[in-house]
Amino acid sequence: MIRKIAALMIVLFLAACETSPRPALRWVKSGGTAEDLSVARAACESEAMKQHLGVDDDTLQAQGRGNVFMRCMNARGWQQVLPATADD
Repeated sequence: MIRKIAALMIVLFLAACETSPRPALRWVKSGGTAEDLSVARAACESEAMKQHLGVDDDTLQAQGRGNVFMRCMNARGWQQVLPATADD
């Protein structure tokens, strides 16, 4: 249970780039709304958490789930961009 919570926290951290003090990456999709983003994030977080990647190392497991999350978001048409390019 603790491993699942830790992995979920890492996935959420990776997904919540907007709160980073560095130049934040934003998720954008042509015609996408905030609600669409919320739905996609929830679905991709769920998909990532269902993955067992065949490794016992929690860090590698979390990184793999982060990769699953990113691929899921990209497959749904969402891309991460710097805020300066988000409006392009």
